[in-house]
Parts: sequence; structure tokens; C-alpha cells
Amino acid sequence: QRAFALSTMQYALGARVPSPRERRRGYRAHFDRMGFDKETGMPTEIRHKMTGMHAVFIPAGEFMMGSPDNEEGREGNEGPVHRVHISKPFFLGKYEVTQAEWQTVMGKNPSKFKGNDLPVENVSWEDAVEFCKKLSAKEKKTYRLPTEAEWEYACRAGTKTAYSFGNSEKDMDDYAWYKTNGKLKTH
Repeated sequence: QRAFALSTMQYALGARVPSPRERRRGYRAHFDRMGFDKETGMPTEIRHKMTGMHAVFIPAGEFMMGSPDNEEGREGNEGPVHRVHISKPFFLGKYEVTQAEWQTVMGKNPSKFKGNDLPVENVSWEDAVEFCKKLSAKEKKTYRLPTEAEWEYACRAGTKTAYSFGNSEKDMDDYAWYKTNGKLKTH
């Protein structure tokens, strides 16, 4: 099964690595390939032809999920730390789903902060699932939201620190738009 996962609308094109024949046929029709992984032969990045969405290849692997009890800013639901095995590789959206991409699939734009290249917002989990269903129907491929484990595995990017860039929240401004530096708008 293949899937496309959404964060603040991120999509996962994933769970099964297709055969070489499927790769030759299916990827040509729906995706532009942008480089290949030497171990698996899978594209390292693809661009969806209909929507323009980019997805990156996430290999199978293991990681420690959750955060330690003594981690600064830790929420109560982030533990205990435990080993998770991601058994199948998948593709995950490289960027948030934009308003233009959402509009292409859903036919409407629910966002408060308008702009074709801005991330879509004001959508619920149910809306994201519906987006995946509609895109799946249009493309005859399975698109889905990533699991919590897939999302954390991809976000950690092989690191063992609190953030992909280290342990210090004070460096956050260099890596992310959020409440403190976002000036009350999306980016």
C-alpha cells in the first residue's frame, strides 16, 4: 500500500516499496523523480505532477520515540521513551500542503491567511483525511496521514536530541516559524 501523509497538511506516499516494474510504470505517470537512493533504487524525492507537491523518501529504521522525563518543555504525554521500528519505507511530504494544492484537490480554501503558496490552515484532522481520500480517488493511489511514529521518526531525521537541530529551544528561531517569531501569520 502506498500513502501520502499530511502534517499541518503533510502527506505520506508510502508503506510499500514497489517492484521495479511498478516503479517504472507508476512513477512515470504520476511523479517526476528527482534522484535515487543507491540501496533501494527508490527515488529520493518526487514531485506529484497534478498538484506539484514534493515528497521525500524515508527509509525503514528504528528510533527512540518520546522524550525523557528531564527534558526541558516536556509534556506529560511524551513518554515513556521507547524503541520503535518503522518496518516499511514511505514517502513524506517535504513541505506543508499549500492553499493552492488544497484548492486543486478540495475545490475550496478554508484558510484565514490567504496566499496560494502559504500553508493551508483552519483544517481539522477529518478535513485532512478527506483530502487524502479525494486525492486517492483522483490518482488511483493511496494517500494517507502519517502515523505518529512515522511523523516523529521523519522529524527526528536520525538525531537523538530534543530537536532536529540540537537540545536548545533558544535556537528555534533559526529553524522554525512559530508563535514567538511568526508575527501572527503563516509562512
